[in-house]
Amino acid sequence: MKRLRLLAAALALVMLNGCSGRWVYSDYREIDQMELIQALGMDEEGGEIIVTASTGGPGKPVVLRSTSASISRAMRRMQDYTSRKYIFFGHTAHLLLGESAAAHGVDRYLEHMERSVEMRLNTFLYVVRDGTAQEAVSMAGQAGDGAVDLLTSLEKDVQLMSESHVFTCGETAEMLAERGCCLAAAVSLVRQEDILSGEDPVTLAAEGYAILTEGKLTGYLDPDLARGANLLMDLGGEDILEVPDGKGSWAALRLIGSRVRYLPEYREGELASLQIRVELDCSLDEQRSPGEAGDREILEQLKAGAEQLELERICRVLERSRALGADFCGVGQRVRAVRPLAFDGMAASWEERFPELPLETEVSCRVIQDRQEG
Repeated sequence: MKRLRLLAAALALVMLNGCSGRWVYSDYREIDQMELIQALGMDEEGGEIIVTASTGGPGKPVVLRSTSASISRAMRRMQDYTSRKYIFFGHTAHLLLGESAAAHGVDRYLEHMERSVEMRLNTFLYVVRDGTAQEAVSMAGQAGDGAVDLLTSLEKDVQLMSESHVFTCGETAEMLAERGCCLAAAVSLVRQEDILSGEDPVTLAAEGYAILTEGKLTGYLDPDLARGANLLMDLGGEDILEVPDGKGSWAALRLIGSRVRYLPEYREGELASLQIRVELDCSLDEQRSPGEAGDREILEQLKAGAEQLELERICRVLERSRALGADFCGVGQRVRAVRPLAFDGMAASWEERFPELPLETEVSCRVIQDRQEG
């Protein structure tokens, strides 16, 4: 993790220095002389790195692939595959790591993003679940818009619906350096069998989060648990909660806002317990029972159902985190922010205390009947 700490420090220096940076690009070319790479996939197989690149924008995407012992050499060799255009990686917006590459460790890929004169640390990072980045970049959208457009749309959709959050390479490096573990957006390849054209394209679907511990893939949180993780990280978006209405039917509540508070209790200089309080704001979107909209008894049932649903998600995420001994949601950082001096004065470290720390988790829900209310 020492290298990632250095990477995080370098990132801070870049941010302080603005865009004046370390280098001046002098190899100017006309735009029509360049292949602008916008999505990169990286896999590791047999000790070699497989790099797959795709252009974006209008027209059919150009997909290139190269293999070498190093990332830099594999990317440079792509230039051999085109005699007319220059391969330019400065527009790369998405980096996908195959499952095998992530399992071996993400450090080398993040370090390459930081050191490269072309790559950017604000590139979005994904892990391909049960697959390779080569397949994701080359096959996804081959009969349609291409991997770049699919990833751009997916990045916005998952955050809107709380299915996950797409972190950048820089954010991932910082989280790993600070706490040794984090979450990364997971995607998978899905074949669309039922489309009017009768073709069989492959698209990309959100798969929640990949869990990175000490820089290596150690598991996943499916989209349902990813929503619980987002509440803990205060990254809530919209969601549809289907809950029983107490009348033998169901109703749909739209989650429109959430807040989380961490309330640590210290005794004799040690962290004795932690309360986690999550507040939900919901609106009533659909009610199937014959009762009047706004019926107090039904609303109480809906609130209780939403609270129980989200409480179970949050508790399952915390159980998984504590079992792994990996605070991938950054709970410790949020606890420290409440009382930094008390937190830093503990004899036991947060990593030692977290797995056995008494936790009390509470979820409360407010149903807003008028969208203008609140």
